[in-house]
This record gives sequence, structure tokens and C-alpha cells, in this order.
Amino acid sequence: LALADFRGKVVVVFFWGHWSPACRAYYAKLRELCQLHDGKPFAVLGINSDNDREAAKEILRTANLPWLNLWNGGSKNGPLSTAYKVRAWPVIYVIDQRGVIRARNVDAAALAEVVAKWLAAVEK
Repeated sequence: LALADFRGKVVVVFFWGHWSPACRAYYAKLRELCQLHDGKPFAVLGINSDNDREAAKEILRTANLPWLNLWNGGSKNGPLSTAYKVRAWPVIYVIDQRGVIRARNVDAAALAEVVAKWLAAVEK
């Protein structure tokens, strides 16, 4: 899997861990965005930092997190978070259809507006 696989879509990259109350606060907003933009050039990609992979899979099911999630090797210092220089959780990136990072650390209240802005650019 490569970020280039998402070319042509607006992508929200969500670095998260269920251990973090701040991360859990994004679950509902991201579910809402997935439903709202179903069928549009939009995707959420989660990068999970929980240390137990099987427990993380169960969280995906029980918390109803339907987007694609990658496991960060069981650490906050895993390969994906290291590559993106993530040092705090959660971290949200909004990436446009060309693969350019357009926003970082967008709060849950503003996320829908940022995504809508970049989706409008794709649909033009």
C-alpha cells in the first residue's frame, strides 16, 4: 500500500491509538465523513499505534471504524509515525487529490469544512 494508491482522492490520514481519549474523540466525526462522502473521491486512512495488534482489530470492529487502518508496529515510534515525524496523538493530515498535504492537525469541528473544500476542488 502506498499513498499514491489514493491519487485522485482527498485523503484524511489519521494517526491514532485507542489508548488516547483525544483520538477516540475523532471516531464519530470520521464515521460521519465516510458516510457523507460515500461514493465520492474521498478516503480515510488510519495509522494505529496501539501495542496489541489483535486488540486493535477488535477495536476497529467494536468502535465501528470502517476505514482502512494500518498498524504502526505496536508503537508510537513505529515506521509510519517516524516517517511522518508524528510525536503526539492524534495527528490528522488532509491530503489533496495530487498527494499534497493541505492541512495538518485539523480539529474535529473544522475537519468537515476542510475536507469539503478540497473535495470541491476535485469535483471541478
